[in-house]
Amino acid sequence: MQRIPGLYITLQNGGIIKRTLVTNKGETVLDETTIGAELIWFAELDFNTYLDALIKIEALAEKTEDDDPNRFGTVYLDTFDELLTESNELVYDIEDVYPALGSLLRFDLLDHTPKDDGTALYVYNAKFAICKQIAEPVIFYILLREVLEDLSAGVPLDLKDKYADLSQGIFTQRYTFTGTLETEYFFRSIKNYFQFLLINCLNSDPNVARCLCCGQYFIPKTRKATMYCDRVISNGKTCKEIAPVIKHKIAVDTDPVLKAFERTKQKMYKRYERAADSLKKLSKGISIEKYWDWSEAASVARDKYLRGELTAEEALKIIEVND
Repeated sequence: MQRIPGLYITLQNGGIIKRTLVTNKGETVLDETTIGAELIWFAELDFNTYLDALIKIEALAEKTEDDDPNRFGTVYLDTFDELLTESNELVYDIEDVYPALGSLLRFDLLDHTPKDDGTALYVYNAKFAICKQIAEPVIFYILLREVLEDLSAGVPLDLKDKYADLSQGIFTQRYTFTGTLETEYFFRSIKNYFQFLLINCLNSDPNVARCLCCGQYFIPKTRKATMYCDRVISNGKTCKEIAPVIKHKIAVDTDPVLKAFERTKQKMYKRYERAADSLKKLSKGISIEKYWDWSEAASVARDKYLRGELTAEEALKIIEVND
């Protein structure tokens, strides 16, 4: 029996996951990985180009309708067609580099974009659906990095408030029996796939650390406190080898740059959350794009400071937001 297009996974002992991507072109068995490795991989992706595409698509969505009250309900189909073209090109570009992610985004758009009935209402509903589904991976990426940050810092996860959205997810479950019972999970959404993995990860009391040299997250091989990963980042040297250069800074709890980063991060995330939960942006609320720009620049500045590539004064100019 031919399977519905989507991503099929099975969970194995030790957090191992086996994955099969089914598209209209056939089935592809993806490389075996682990839940932790897949989450870390997603958390390390560079979303800058994707975010640029999202901003362009959102701008086109705004221009599909006339904002003149006297022309209420007027839509511009040429602009809407351009929005569809940009969305399709984004999916194709992702499929070229990351076939599973591109396919999941394509399935998600197909599942949530209404069918064209020839009315202006279709354009209105479709543009919002497209923007929402394309924004979801970025929103989940930000949430995932917040979760990993809390886990690496030993902060108990606030599942009632900050991470309340993690309490529910959507997936399809099926099973096969050929002497042994095997449960298979089916996904057609980037968010649902990675949220499922994250919930399973949290259910296993994960050991997550953030490298104090490169700033990336990793899963230590043992439960012993580990501050540096094995990534090669400079002149063939790993973070562990470079560690002595920055060790004296991270040992100081009163370091002004590290304190400013944590303080400002909390403030900016709260602003982003407030704006995301409000139909009308609050005066202190910020868009996902503004939070992203600050987070990327501030994280780079913090890590360069730790490696001695920026002075405290230079880093603080980038990190602090005084308003």
